[in-house]
Amino acid sequence: MTTEQTKIEQAEILLQTGTNEIEIFEFVLEKQRYGINALKVREVTQFHSEKVQHLPMMPHGMMGTVLLRNQVTNVIDLRVSLSLPQQEKVLRPILLFCEFNRQILGFVVDEIIGINRVSWSQVHSPSPIINSPAITGVAIVGNREITMLDLESIIISIYGFDQNAESKNLVAFPEDFKILFAEDSPLFRRKITWLMEMMGAKDFEIFENGALLLERFTQLQSTGKKIGLILTDIEMPQMDGFSCCKKIKVLSPETPVIIFSSLINDQIGRKCKEVGANESLNKEEFSRLHEIIEKFF
Repeated sequence: MTTEQTKIEQAEILLQTGTNEIEIFEFVLEKQRYGINALKVREVTQFHSEKVQHLPMMPHGMMGTVLLRNQVTNVIDLRVSLSLPQQEKVLRPILLFCEFNRQILGFVVDEIIGINRVSWSQVHSPSPIINSPAITGVAIVGNREITMLDLESIIISIYGFDQNAESKNLVAFPEDFKILFAEDSPLFRRKITWLMEMMGAKDFEIFENGALLLERFTQLQSTGKKIGLILTDIEMPQMDGFSCCKKIKVLSPETPVIIFSSLINDQIGRKCKEVGANESLNKEEFSRLHEIIEKFF
């Protein structure tokens, strides 16, 4: 790895829509292998601590700010955020600039391994004994395990999130309107549960991944039960939101699907349409979600 900045071209890592595959950007922290969705990585550079502007009263886990193309960018120390003890001094730490929820943040790691393209079926949900919302799964790549990190949950643990929806504008929820929702993040599952309860939803079910949602959808469909709406994340173990949406639209083209993900931008929005999604929304726009849901009543 040289000190020269390396631009990660999105066109090189975008996957074909609905193949249930992910490209994992693999890196090392304290001799452990971790991974994130390569779609989120925008730039990789050598980390220089002297370039970090330290601010007073910073949240725990935030290292400071750096300039990225003349834009002030927050830098997160993943070691601190994950409560990892520093065993030895890292000679050439790396700074990953990642984009999600329409913002760019820097993350300090020890070493870059590379990119692995795997099926989501090779990504397993974490063990129930792992009580960390920052870990969403374990990818099996060859003969090694890669712990998958949920950057959104890490950021929420540092800055918190604002549960913001105008209850006075909510439309009465139909009694027989059933919603199925797939999301691997425990934090966002709680957030959606809060929204459903605030909206007065009487019949909704939440699943940890798209495979479980699809199984339940198929079961309900066989009984003749009408599903009012499917709401799904994109990044999930076993089956991603693209594949889940594509399969549901084959089984029931009239069932509306909303894809709700931190990855949503213009390009990903087009991919959502390719698999038949009726709407797509970035998680940063959570306050608009109730409006989108109400369109399908």
